[in-house]
Amino acid sequence: MPRLTCETMGIIGLFPFLQKKAPRSISEVSIDAFADSKWALDGNALLYKFMYSVQNENLSHLTAKMLKFATFLKSKSIIPIFVFDGDAPDTKIVLEDRRKRRREAHEECDLLKKRLKTIESQLAFQVQPAEPVEPVEPVEPTQPAEPVEPVEPTQPAEPVEPVEPTQLESGDEPGTPQTTTELLGDFMSLHVRLRTKEKQTIKITREQTDHVRDALREKGFHAHTAKGEGDALLIAFALLELVDGIVADDGDMLAGMPENCKLIRNITKCQYDSTEKLKIYSKGMILEELELNFDEFIEMCVLFGCDYLKRIPKVGNMTAFKGIKKHGSVGAFLQNGVFKSGNLLPEGWTVDTCQQYITTFPVAKEQFRLDPLFDKSDYPELLPGPPQYEEEREELSDDHSPSLSPSLSPSFSPSLSPLL
Repeated sequence: MPRLTCETMGIIGLFPFLQKKAPRSISEVSIDAFADSKWALDGNALLYKFMYSVQNENLSHLTAKMLKFATFLKSKSIIPIFVFDGDAPDTKIVLEDRRKRRREAHEECDLLKKRLKTIESQLAFQVQPAEPVEPVEPVEPTQPAEPVEPVEPTQPAEPVEPVEPTQLESGDEPGTPQTTTELLGDFMSLHVRLRTKEKQTIKITREQTDHVRDALREKGFHAHTAKGEGDALLIAFALLELVDGIVADDGDMLAGMPENCKLIRNITKCQYDSTEKLKIYSKGMILEELELNFDEFIEMCVLFGCDYLKRIPKVGNMTAFKGIKKHGSVGAFLQNGVFKSGNLLPEGWTVDTCQQYITTFPVAKEQFRLDPLFDKSDYPELLPGPPQYEEEREELSDDHSPSLSPSLSPSFSPSLSPLL
C-alpha cells in the first residue's frame, strides 16, 4: 500500500500556484517600510539557513549569526520575536518519514558526490593538453631493397562468426562519449541536485535551539520555545494580534495563519543586500482572489500534498483547486469526483488506500486549525511598548517558556461522512 505521508516538507507547489492564481496578494516591499513593527520569526528555519549557508555546525558560530541577524532587525526598528520548536507532538504523522527522508538524503548525497568526482575526472582527461612532439631526426637514405620473392598464396581463412553485442552494464549509456559541453551540463545539474539534498540532511537539535534562545534573551531579544512545534505559537501570536507579520518560508504557515496576517519571506537576503525586497503574502487577499473561505483554503492545501498527507496521484494543484471550487468541500469532491463509484482508482491505489486517505484527511486538516487556549496576559512582555535591550533592560526572568495548549476543532466537512 502506498505511503500517505508526503515526500516533501511544506505544501507542494503552493507559492507558484499563488503567483499564478492570486498575484495581487503578493507584493515586494522594502524592509524599511516595516519600521516600528513586531515580527514573529520561525527560529528553527533561520538556524537551518545559517547552518547551510556557512556549512558549519559550530554552535558558537550559529549563535553569532543569529545575534547578528537580530541586531540587523533592531537597526531597522523592527521588534523580532523568535520562536523555536519544542518537543515534536507524538501525533504528527510525518516524524518517521522525516527521519527516513534524512537517511535517504544522506545516501543520495554520497552517490551524487561519486558521480561528480567521475565527471571531474572525465573533464580533466578531455582538456588535458597534448604532449609536445619531439622533432624527428632526418633519416639517412638506405640502399635499395632486394627484390622479394613471391609468396605462395595461402588457403582462404575460415569465416569468423559474428560476435553478439554485449549488454550494457548498469549505469552505462549507449551512444558516443559525451562532449565537454555535455559533461559540464551534467556536472552543473548534479551539483544543484546535491545542494538541494544537502539541505535535507541538516538536523537542528533541541540543545542548539535552547542555546541560541538563551543567547538572544541575554541580549534582550524576545525568544520563546513552544511546547510542541513552533508553528502553533507563531500563529497564536498572530491570532492574538501581538505581531504584525510572521517570518517563515514554509507554506504550512500560510495555510493556518489568520486572515488579517501577512507572511514575510526573503528576509535573510535583505540583511546583506539593501536592494533586495521582502516578499509579502496577504492571507486575506489570497482568500479574496481565490474566492475561498478559510476552511476551504486549508482543505485545498491538504489536497496539494503536505507534511501530513500525500497528494492523490494525478490530482494536481489546479485539479484540487477546481474541485474545491466546484463541490464546495473536499468531502463532496472526493465522493463525487476522485473516488466516485465507477471511476478508475488512482494509479497504484486500492480501495483500502482510498479509505485510508479519507480517514486520514480530517486528521491532517486539523493540524492547521489552531485555537490556542491562552490570552495576551500570558505574554505581558509582548504587549505594546519597546523591548528592553541589553544596555537598558533589567535582568530578564529565568522562565520565559510559553504554555501553549492548542485546541483542535473536532469538526470536519459533513459531506465526507457518508464515505467514512
